[in-house]
Amino acid sequence: MRYRLEPQPGLEFVSPSSLPILGYRPDEFYASPTLGLEIVHPEDRERLEVECTRDPEATFVGRAIRKDGRVRWIERRQKKVAYRRRPYLEATLRDITVHHEAAEALRESELRFHTAFERAPIGMALVAVEGDLLKVNESLCAFLGYSEDELCRTSWQALTHPDDLLADLASVEATLAGRIDGYTMEKRYIRKDGETVIGRLNVSLVRSPEGEPRYFISQLEDITSLRPVMPSVPLDEFGLTQRQLEILQLLANGKSTSEIAEALHISKTTVRNHIAHLLTILGVHTRIQAIMAGNRLGLIRIPDNEPPEDA
Repeated sequence: MRYRLEPQPGLEFVSPSSLPILGYRPDEFYASPTLGLEIVHPEDRERLEVECTRDPEATFVGRAIRKDGRVRWIERRQKKVAYRRRPYLEATLRDITVHHEAAEALRESELRFHTAFERAPIGMALVAVEGDLLKVNESLCAFLGYSEDELCRTSWQALTHPDDLLADLASVEATLAGRIDGYTMEKRYIRKDGETVIGRLNVSLVRSPEGEPRYFISQLEDITSLRPVMPSVPLDEFGLTQRQLEILQLLANGKSTSEIAEALHISKTTVRNHIAHLLTILGVHTRIQAIMAGNRLGLIRIPDNEPPEDA
């Protein structure tokens, strides 16, 4: 569009593209000099007038009402030109409805994520690829006993129990390498007050459109009350893994093979294989013997109730 500024303000030229964009033919704009303002959404007209008065060449983004009544988002760019020795404003209009709606959808998605993140009943964190905590919620602060500022000045490695660090690092490496999309594990953490707590950690990796790792999203559920904290023992001395120690403690708690598999999110076959390895390492033949040996060595604690019978 070309607006004539003097001697009499008015529309000098409207391109045929006004029809697909606004639903009006050029001759309809020529016949109604105020049509250009009338198609602007009523809620945006005052802002348009203010911005045009302040800077006629400023880009304006607002809503326009098509001839068929549909509302479209329009970007208008104007510049001052001289045509036949007279001053004009040349304007280009672009329908940005699709772009605007996509941007709004993205903002709403980010708002929903932010709300869910902050109000989640479990700990949540955005974690840098190197391990630094970028953003944490209140539930994670409560679980670990640190303030938000304190957590954002440390890393997950510094918060992890030393005996559980290697297993987590291996999972992180596999995720970054693309061998897995993410992982779930149970691990111990050291709170600010020195207490050891246990969490079920779920980790997923966010990548850029080019596939480059950007950051991790970590969710952490407090399961300390469900998993008695194991004594800190040199497991290498016994040839046991942390997973096998967890299974031994669950056996002492009276859990069956099926219950252990469900609790640890592994198959029953895997549980049986771990138990077979336990029996071999501890030099015993039955589960009850393994429980008693583990208790004697300080690897586990037997609850006050009687230990389970062999199953």
